[in-house]
Amino acid sequence: MRILMVCPTSPLPAHTGGKLRMYHAARVLSASDDVTLCTLYGTERERDSLEAWSADRRVELVAVRQSGSRIGALARGLLTDSPLHVARFRNSELRRRIGGLLATGRFDMVWCHFLYAASNIPMSPTPMVLDQHNLDEFIWSGVAKRATSLPARLVGRWNTWAWRRYQPSGLGRFRWILSVAAEEEAATRSLVGNDTKVLLAPNGVPEAEPVTPEAVSAGAPTIVFCASFHVFMNEQAAEWFARDIFPRIRAEVGNAELLLVGGRPGSRVRDLARAEGITVTGWVEDLRSYYARATVAIVPATFGGGTKLKTLEAMNLGVPVVATSVGAQGLDVAHGEELLIADDAEAFARHVVALLQSPERRAALAAAARKRVRERYVWDRIYAEAREAVAGAIA
Repeated sequence: MRILMVCPTSPLPAHTGGKLRMYHAARVLSASDDVTLCTLYGTERERDSLEAWSADRRVELVAVRQSGSRIGALARGLLTDSPLHVARFRNSELRRRIGGLLATGRFDMVWCHFLYAASNIPMSPTPMVLDQHNLDEFIWSGVAKRATSLPARLVGRWNTWAWRRYQPSGLGRFRWILSVAAEEEAATRSLVGNDTKVLLAPNGVPEAEPVTPEAVSAGAPTIVFCASFHVFMNEQAAEWFARDIFPRIRAEVGNAELLLVGGRPGSRVRDLARAEGITVTGWVEDLRSYYARATVAIVPATFGGGTKLKTLEAMNLGVPVVATSVGAQGLDVAHGEELLIADDAEAFARHVVALLQSPERRAALAAAARKRVRERYVWDRIYAEAREAVAGAIA
């Protein structure tokens, strides 16, 4: 097939959940199909990474520099009743170039990542797939409820309203929609007509990525939370764990340490390192080296959509996981079998302490988790099945 893939941001370097999904979609599909990748990019490093990667594959690259600021996007959104991300990632030059490509009639399919990127795709008879990543309304409703500042809550409420207005017509443009979790699959079905097929295509991990055995350091028991901390839901999760849960753990395991690993931590996350036993690393080149130090990995997310790649990453690398229900949502896992789940601070702390104190329990959970990942959550299998579903309908 000839696929025109549209991304709102550069898939490379692939260091966030959204970028990882975009990258693996392009990687898997370009192994069998001719892919033209149309994307915005923000830095020269991103452009250079894209050019180097696409040069060795069946990928034609169309990359346009993103312009504008978040404040400008908010203003444009308010003036046009558009969701913030639609206003922020709408780009006239990228839209013009995509329109020119579609006018040639040479593509069998448009594969769009994130609904807000569709604002750069002119109307065309070419059938379209939406790789949804998240149902945006769910994200912003969480911000509206849980943000600590009034301006952030107001932005969350406005964006929730804007997405509810935008979603039905926006989703209706697509012949297929890929949802990453069953809850979002059901919600999306309620927003579209019979002409749009909604398919489940969960997040995953690379099949070639080695599974490491538990490699706990000879020092203190170590709890690791890997995330992009500029994202509000991850910032809030880090604060909740550090302030409400970690002190309970230290009361039982006095030498326990917490590593908050990931890029762009704001002042609220950096300030957590003032407490004894907490380290905030900032951006790191290789997450696996930190997972290798982990006795336990945590995913203390309290809101958000989709499935959490950080949960799958830890499971894939052989690190036992304690997560909230949100941290485990969308995954075919069960409490006590592949991971432990808790939604209140006392229970979460109790589960972490139990694992810190039991090597046998850690090993059993890690083994079951690795098995489940290999069976269900490998990128190559996920995108091969998605491609087969949509390609069969076109043929």
